[in-house]
Amino acid sequence: MDKSVVTGLAPLDAPKHADGVAYVCSIAAAALGALALWIPSGYSIGAVGLLLCSFWLLLKHGLPRLSVWEWALICTMFAYSIVWMIDALLRGDGVPGMDQASRFLFAIPVLLGVAHITLRWDLIWLGVGAGGYGALGIAVFQVYQNGMVRASGFIGPEPFGNICALLASLSLLGAIWLHNEKRHPMLYLMTALGGFAAVAALVLSSTRAGWLALFPVLLIALVLLWVQAKGQQRLTVTASILVVLMLVGGLLLEPIGERVNATYSDLNNYFEGIGHPQSVGNRFELWKGSLHLFSQSPWLGWGTEAYRIEMGNLAESGYIKGDPNGANHAHNELIDALAKKGLLGGVLVLLIYIVPGLLFLRCFMQSSNNSRQILSIAGLAVVITSGLYGMAHTALENNAGVMNYAFWMSLLIGSVCARASE
Repeated sequence: MDKSVVTGLAPLDAPKHADGVAYVCSIAAAALGALALWIPSGYSIGAVGLLLCSFWLLLKHGLPRLSVWEWALICTMFAYSIVWMIDALLRGDGVPGMDQASRFLFAIPVLLGVAHITLRWDLIWLGVGAGGYGALGIAVFQVYQNGMVRASGFIGPEPFGNICALLASLSLLGAIWLHNEKRHPMLYLMTALGGFAAVAALVLSSTRAGWLALFPVLLIALVLLWVQAKGQQRLTVTASILVVLMLVGGLLLEPIGERVNATYSDLNNYFEGIGHPQSVGNRFELWKGSLHLFSQSPWLGWGTEAYRIEMGNLAESGYIKGDPNGANHAHNELIDALAKKGLLGGVLVLLIYIVPGLLFLRCFMQSSNNSRQILSIAGLAVVITSGLYGMAHTALENNAGVMNYAFWMSLLIGSVCARASE
């Protein structure tokens, strides 16, 4: 395998301009993480830069050589976008409703373009870590200065928490990558602290689905650290993590406790039939109603507008406890797709997570290089955080969620898995 894929150094036979384009693409990728949450639509800036660089690379070099797996993913992304866009045009919000699904179409050139170059992952990881600091900065300002109950950035508390979980995952895995590549200790320390800053911002957003999404990635990162560390290093790593977790936990004990107590209260009241369903109970009602609608129209679903109307009718009839004006989504990626787009939509939602997940797992299993394995796990982290978050929300139905998932997934597939296929 070409060692340059994981070291961040240009291959010896690369054209002279390749270094410059790779550097610009790496800066754009770093901006995707660094600017994600603390400025309005910050996540779009890096994405646009990546898209422009990728168009140039494709015009210059044409299509890269890809395996059947990568082409299967591209077909899945294309199919998802087309089905969602046609449905939005015919049964949804029209042209504005096509915007979110189109992000997968725009991410395809990124996958193809970055397969031609070697990205500077050291720069990208530092950018992601900086994004964690930015997320914590705006979260602290909103909660402690403006008195907001939940940090939301400029995109709302739920999407904010989702992207915080993603930044935390990538920052911690990036720090492990930097350590494995024997970069300066300050680099991986700053990146790791950026990850913990993103965790703190996630807590301040009170997004419980984000906490759920982050937990398995943290376990994977801890296992990686333990495997890579040797002897005395293991004790140092363990002690450092415990100290940081104690500090973060101590500072954020109150918001964590409040959300845990609220969850327990919601569940207890819902199952005992006390009062109107709150946050957790409301999700159960939405799932119940959405699955009922799916059973009535399993092949094509209802479409966005009809779904909203029918959910309102179910609430008025007493079948579910909810808003008579209807619900916009089912608070679950798969159930929402089944209700609105039928079996085809449900299958495509599963594939948009399963196909890249299997591809990253394949890259991990086939590589003996530690750095490339870490990058493959970072790709899995992107799939895991978005997929688990989507169990309680609709990650792909908001601009920040779908943009970050599509572009980070394409970036990692193209630069790690696709380049290794050449």
